Amino acid sequence: MLLTCAAILELNTPPSERWRIQTNYLRGHNHRLVFLDLAKGDHAEALRGMMLLNTMLG
Repeated sequence: MLLTCAAILELNTPPSERWRIQTNYLRGHNHRLVFLDLAKGDHAEALRGMMLLNTMLG
């Protein structure tokens, strides 16, 4: 499921964005994480990134 979420994000990332999507699995805590690394990190880019992350919620 973790890799599916990362793939959905990757496929829905606009071509104009230079974002990196990473995953991590913490065994001891049984947590799975998906990271969206922004290129600039400004407010406008953060809002666009949040819109992308919301695509996973439906």
